[in-house]
Amino acid sequence: MRCRACCLACERGTNPPPTARLLHAFDPRVPVHESLDAITHADEIGVSNFSDAQLAPVAGRVQWLQNSYSMLVRGDEKAVLPLCRANGVRYQAFSPLAGGWLAGHYTRGAPFPPGSRMSLRPGLYAGVQQDQAWDFLDELRADAEARGTDMAALALAWALERVDSIVIGPRRPEHLAPALLARASSSV
Repeated sequence: MRCRACCLACERGTNPPPTARLLHAFDPRVPVHESLDAITHADEIGVSNFSDAQLAPVAGRVQWLQNSYSMLVRGDEKAVLPLCRANGVRYQAFSPLAGGWLAGHYTRGAPFPPGSRMSLRPGLYAGVQQDQAWDFLDELRADAEARGTDMAALALAWALERVDSIVIGPRRPEHLAPALLARASSSV
């Protein structure tokens, strides 16, 4: 309904057309070129949750890719990020704090806090619950303390140094502070 309302507003000239459209996931049932052909009234088109094999055939038609990327989720480094760079596709990382893991929201051996992402959707980061990841988080916490900052600011600054942009979702105003610190401390 919103898309149709947007198109009607564009036709009436009451609103400028949206500047960007995003395919949120690869659908193997529909040829991706058909999906892209259906997008109208967009200055830019992006795709999300695409692998390198899914992105390669359309890299010349999309301007940005939005995938999960963080210090703990780095699968795109081998093929997706180089493919983006080679084709001028901007990379936008979502979940740069890995669902709160890199913000220090979880403690080894303790239950997940009620209402946290891990208590609500534990499957997303089930693979993080390994001793190696907990050890890394301990090192990140110590590094942040030594620098006089917090884990989230370090993790966000790290991501900003490697990708074109990040998507954050602060629930409260104080959650925005680490992002502002990261932006100020990165060279981007």
